[in-house]
Amino acid sequence: MAKGKKTRGQGGEDSSSDSPEDQTWRQLDLLKNVLSEAGQKCELPISPDKLRRSKTSIKGKSAADTRKLQKTRYEVGYAKPPAKSQFKPGQSGNVKGRPRKKPKPSGVPQDWDQRYKNIFLVEAYRTIPIREGDKTIKIPLIQAVVRRMGHDALRGDHKALKMYLGAANKIEDEKHQEHLDWLDAILAWKWKCEAELKYCKRHNLVPPEMIPHPDNIILHPKTGLVHVIGPLTKEEMVEFRRFHEFIKNQETEMSDFIEYMKENGETESGRQNLESIRGVLERFKHGYSRIYEWINNGAL
Repeated sequence: MAKGKKTRGQGGEDSSSDSPEDQTWRQLDLLKNVLSEAGQKCELPISPDKLRRSKTSIKGKSAADTRKLQKTRYEVGYAKPPAKSQFKPGQSGNVKGRPRKKPKPSGVPQDWDQRYKNIFLVEAYRTIPIREGDKTIKIPLIQAVVRRMGHDALRGDHKALKMYLGAANKIEDEKHQEHLDWLDAILAWKWKCEAELKYCKRHNLVPPEMIPHPDNIILHPKTGLVHVIGPLTKEEMVEFRRFHEFIKNQETEMSDFIEYMKENGETESGRQNLESIRGVLERFKHGYSRIYEWINNGAL
């Protein structure tokens, strides 16, 4: 019933002043009475009591009593979930919480970041198409720049000529310095190991494993170059020994096969197998010359 409205009775003369909701359930009551008097079964889509109850304001002595009364008359339906599945007061609907915002990348690189160098190298080695005679080839951008600088130097551009020769001279100096550093380091290692071997021999001690062995470090006095026979690291030593076992097995198999052919006579298939084994050893010797040289030097 609407608040502030007074009703004389169902179907009274003041019913026109009531709200549309009040008139609706009153009309349903009248229809129900008419049908019952006619002896027909009354089946209304909605009962007047239910309509009246849903439109009547529910109030208790306190706010808590009002909530209790509302819960007792709560109807489950569209946009009305059961009370047990509703969120409790103070409980958030997002159980995991708001995701933490990721910091936006700054436009200025950090101290440890070399963004400019990375971008420069990526762009420098990006391939581009250039015209060379009647053909179009793709080369890195840095190579195209160096080639253009060389062409400008040949045409008499003194600035390009100075830059080109200066860059070439600087690169050669750096490579020469790297060679000198390598030479100093390997010779210092050779002298240190030779002193250790002398000490162990003088005191009848077993010398430790030395990689590379000082006997495998050969200095050419005329050229000033150092040639190392065999492995330079422990990982290479493991690889060299594994390949040495493979070579030894192949050579043993080849010698046994030759003896077998001498005793039982040569056949076409036997000669083909023998040539196959020899071919494997020759290819291996050509591809792994350092290992062959190391084996022939008697390192094992």
